[in-house]
Amino acid sequence: MKAGINFIGLGVGAVIVDPQGRLFLAKRGKKAKNERGYWEFPGGSVEFGETLAEGLKREMREEYGIEIAVGKLLDVVDHILPREGQHWVSPTYVCKVVRGEPRIIEPNKCTEIGWFALDEIPDPLSVISRENLQNYRSTLLVNSAIPSTKTASMKHFLVHIQYKVPVEQLGDTVRLHREFLQMGYNRGWLLMSGPRNPKTDGIIVARAPSHEELASFFEDDPYKVMGLADHEFTEFDPVKFQPFLTDWVTGLE
Repeated sequence: MKAGINFIGLGVGAVIVDPQGRLFLAKRGKKAKNERGYWEFPGGSVEFGETLAEGLKREMREEYGIEIAVGKLLDVVDHILPREGQHWVSPTYVCKVVRGEPRIIEPNKCTEIGWFALDEIPDPLSVISRENLQNYRSTLLVNSAIPSTKTASMKHFLVHIQYKVPVEQLGDTVRLHREFLQMGYNRGWLLMSGPRNPKTDGIIVARAPSHEELASFFEDDPYKVMGLADHEFTEFDPVKFQPFLTDWVTGLE
């Protein structure tokens, strides 16, 4: 039993956009499942137990050696190929590269790759990629679909909470402080927090549009309001991080 032939297959695709607005395309090789010799927005099959985003990220690592951030859903297309007897359903997402330079890892499946301006898209395009391209152009007319305009504006910080009293004297303010921090987690600004060992102060990994906005947020921390602690903010650039943190670091969630 083969997906796409004996039953409808599930694929997932990526319209990958670079900072200049160019689109990444790949030319299908002789070992591709279908439409050999056609250019396409890359993608692949989703494996059992994977989410769509996980499957897409895996395919980009395996076939092109890149880590991507998966952005907005562009469309969901029936990829029906009567002459080849195949039927796939494929959601396609607008994405961007967050690590690595694309290269061909599986030359039997892909013979060429490249970045192309919207008015320089190569021919022929695969059936689904033609529809993706049309939908992407339509989306640009309404609202840019390039993932995360937040990315450039989000800054990252270590927040050092400097206790003014021994931790034993913080009392019920600890509970109020943690309830306050939850607002930061709900906003998507905080990644993790906790006391230093030994418990002489606290540390938070955070992000925000600016130092000023983060400092303003922490003005309402019960520790600050009650004069029990001060806050020190150290901005840093997260150059390396675990892949599962990609969406948070790049501002996609």
